[in-house]
Amino acid sequence: RIMALSNSAVGDKLLIRLQQDGTGSRTVTWFNHIKWAGGSAPTLTTTRRKTDLVGFIAASGTGGAYWYDGLVIGQNI
Repeated sequence: RIMALSNSAVGDKLLIRLQQDGTGSRTVTWFNHIKWAGGSAPTLTTTRRKTDLVGFIAASGTGGAYWYDGLVIGQNI
């Protein structure tokens, strides 16, 4: 899956709930311009039927060039 955001404004907040299907091992390609807590994108849970919850805050930018702070809220839920 490929994630994308549009129509953002500084201060906007977003939660994304990613649940594996009955097969599991699905992956995500994140959108550009994310500053992840800890410096790198999280390794998502690949166990079938398990869920990860990630959050984003539009931290800076204008037009179509926003930077987002990304953080993991919960994994393997």
